[in-house]
Amino acid sequence: MSSGLVLALFAIIIAGYGILNQVQKASLGIFLPWKIFISAIVIIFSLSLIPYFAVSYGWNISLQDRNILESWIFIISIGVWVLSIIKYDQARLYLKKQYKFSNFLEVCLRENLFDEFNRIIQKNQDVIYKLSQDTIQKMFNRRFVRSLFQSGSWIPLQLLTDERLIEKVGYLRHNLIDAVIREILKLEESPLQSVVVRKFGGNESCYISEQEERLIENTFQNPDWYFNINAHYPLVISAVEEIASGRLDEMYNGNGRLYESWQGISPRYRCIIFLSLKTHVMAIENAIEERKEEDFYISDLLDIFRNILKHSRYNKQIWEDKKVNYEHPTPFASLIYEIANDFRNLSEKCVNVAFDRSNNIIEPPGIIAKDLAAIWSFCISMIAQSRGNVGEQFRNTIIEGYLNFILQVAFGASEILGHIGIGSDINLSEWKELYIGQLRKRLYNGDDVSTVLLGIIDNLDIGKQYVRRGRDWIRKEIARN
Repeated sequence: MSSGLVLALFAIIIAGYGILNQVQKASLGIFLPWKIFISAIVIIFSLSLIPYFAVSYGWNISLQDRNILESWIFIISIGVWVLSIIKYDQARLYLKKQYKFSNFLEVCLRENLFDEFNRIIQKNQDVIYKLSQDTIQKMFNRRFVRSLFQSGSWIPLQLLTDERLIEKVGYLRHNLIDAVIREILKLEESPLQSVVVRKFGGNESCYISEQEERLIENTFQNPDWYFNINAHYPLVISAVEEIASGRLDEMYNGNGRLYESWQGISPRYRCIIFLSLKTHVMAIENAIEERKEEDFYISDLLDIFRNILKHSRYNKQIWEDKKVNYEHPTPFASLIYEIANDFRNLSEKCVNVAFDRSNNIIEPPGIIAKDLAAIWSFCISMIAQSRGNVGEQFRNTIIEGYLNFILQVAFGASEILGHIGIGSDINLSEWKELYIGQLRKRLYNGDDVSTVLLGIIDNLDIGKQYVRRGRDWIRKEIARN
């Protein structure tokens, strides 16, 4: 290879570097073996000048020696190119490159280009935890997280399952999980959406791969991960912010037929409120099944319930329209109905998990069961006092759900536990006292809640045995307040 070709090669390298964008240049600055590259250039240039020095000093270089010299120039050139390509493709991050990588992140944000960032992160998932807190915090900037999610990569969520990374960032984990959950809730499609709608409906054609399903099982459906990382907080905050913004008021106080639909694609498939609510409910359900006795923030359901009820408006023209579902005519009503139904299902699961079928005995209520009773009763008190937010029949239906559950616990255990080798008179007295006791705490002498409850009790379906047996009892329990 002659000196002319060497100079031409250098010119091509310089021109090629010049057309790269700033992000690509910053990436090359991290991964290109610059010391080897520059040393090779010096050696190649020096070797290419040997024939000229030979002429100047009268040295005689044979054709064979000249060919050997040019071969070495070619070999070194190709070797350096191959090494550079391999190093760039591997894109391995080491602690000594951390400062350059941090600068690279700033360049990506400044230039608003994230493809190279996605490539690097995908190749370094196993070493991210070794980076500094500051660098990890930069990596979880919401613009970076959004770019990865939109490309179909769930690495930010996967990284949060790494206990070493969580331990490394300490209290900053709240910022990380906030960025990840807020961005995943905003996506058109995500594994979290697919898991939620597969169980609660909203999109018939949703698909989730085995790898994505395992990721959700290891995160949002894993009570330990969910509790330790405080995943509930950005969920409830996102839902409450969406409601409080008021931008949904007109739509969610209209006809709710499409919203509640199980066929096709329902708007709730992309509803932040619905996704946040059901994700939290799934986490609580899994905690109950695994007998976790921690504070799983049942009060988050109250926060969502209270804000929905506050923004819900009773419009007679809509609520009594024959085209709507009379059970829950509007999207806001549908969400209230869902929360009430979740309280019922979760409470029922608590009873079933506590029941020892082999010995026909039941354990006393645990932390989650007690929290469910307290928060459910708060919601009942709240809707009983509401004015102009929901229809009267809808309000009564929500309250009946709580009253019927108490009566089933007290006088119809088989309605909850089934008929597998047990009788209807199994002793659930501690559970009965829990739920009726929490309801009594929400009542005051002569208040509207007591009046509403007594009126509903008088109209309970006496065709059900547990209602016939317990109606007088529950009426006395309410009236004595």
